Amino acid sequence: MDNKGQLKGIEEFTTRLIKRFDLRYYVSNVPHSKAEGWDDWSEDNVYFKIESQEFPSIRSYSANNKDVI
Repeated sequence: MDNKGQLKGIEEFTTRLIKRFDLRYYVSNVPHSKAEGWDDWSEDNVYFKIESQEFPSIRSYSANNKDVI
């Protein structure tokens, strides 16, 4: 599935890597404890991991307030 046009909301650095190397990616819901770098954020948020399928070390995390979405 081609998901290159659906990069809205992903950090610019991660977006550039996905486009530059023509990567495929997937998004998964992760617990707060697995969201690297988000330790000081509330556990009440919903956390997502955006990860390259070809290179799992290329990843980013995002959080949404579950009361707003």
